[in-house]
Amino acid sequence: MTRGGASLALSGHTIGDPRDEGVLNVAGLDATLPLVVNGFIRA
Repeated sequence: MTRGGASLALSGHTIGDPRDEGVLNVAGLDATLPLVVNGFIRA
């Protein structure tokens, strides 16, 4: 059984449509992630 969740590695799978400009796909994280997400939301 496969369950949804978060991953810290690139898997080639996405929940959102990669053609949708309103979707942010993130692989991995570091201290800059909150700034990246904030910039994406405010853009």
